[in-house]
Amino acid sequence: MYCIIGGPQSSGTSLLRQIVNRHEAIHCFNESHLFNKVELYENWQKNKNKLFSTGLLGLKSSGWRIFTGLNYEQNPFKKEDLKKFAKDSENYLSFLDQTFESVTASECKMDKTPSNLFCAKAFLENFEGSKFIACIRDPYDTISSLLARGVQLLDAVSIVKSSFLELSKLTSNLNVISLRYEDLVTKPKQEIQRLMDFLQLSFSDKLLQAKPVSEITKIEGWNYSEDAEVGTESIARFKKESIEVQNEIKQAFNAVVWENGEEEIRTAMTFFEYQIADDKPEPEVLKKLSEQKRKGIWERTRKMHTYTMFNDPINWAK
Repeated sequence: MYCIIGGPQSSGTSLLRQIVNRHEAIHCFNESHLFNKVELYENWQKNKNKLFSTGLLGLKSSGWRIFTGLNYEQNPFKKEDLKKFAKDSENYLSFLDQTFESVTASECKMDKTPSNLFCAKAFLENFEGSKFIACIRDPYDTISSLLARGVQLLDAVSIVKSSFLELSKLTSNLNVISLRYEDLVTKPKQEIQRLMDFLQLSFSDKLLQAKPVSEITKIEGWNYSEDAEVGTESIARFKKESIEVQNEIKQAFNAVVWENGEEEIRTAMTFFEYQIADDKPEPEVLKKLSEQKRKGIWERTRKMHTYTMFNDPINWAK
């Protein structure tokens, strides 16, 4: 069985990966970017060789984050092997089978890449019996965490808004399970048991026991390592910010209006029980966001990435 994890960055995907990888029947790759290239679902034979290029013609990961190609640094596969698998594979599924079989015999084959969310619908439609896990977190807390990681304000807001727009398309799909970060860290046993039932796998208390690993599980801006005991330190992270930062986040969130999707974004946030303030953006916040937008559009267009100057989704609140 194939299952992918996705959601906004800083929404608990790394924590969840550490937990599920403690299960004897699961092997979960770490942000491989194997599943988030829309062109591979549309035409495998035509686009498979582009998967190995990091240049302008390489396949870009879907979503707001700028990333081209695959992540070899954090995963146990090699570029040379994957090139051979692609050459020998008549379809996308065969390629994935060979890739996973080269490193694991686990029954449940997983990947954790936040932007998997943007290809979740295509993934479920193309791979029979597959499942998708959506990780969700309070929008303000997510933005606060992203800012601590060095992400610019406009990018942080855009990551959240674009993700919730995709989530709005998946809420009624029976092959999708949604895990709220707040529930995962406050009642981990209940949530992981619910997840195992969804995956039709056995639950064990061992899944919740911290198990040190060799890889780096804490990056700058995180409150704790993801291979430690499940903790609640990051709940209501936004409220721990200064009043100035809180106001800027609230204003920026309302300043950015997603073309052809703002209503769906707000509805999805309400569906998952998140509340958004109605703070109106002040001129200095709009000026800051506008400067970041100009630089961001140029960078995305230069790299031929998603959301270029030809299809920029952002408008400003009137």
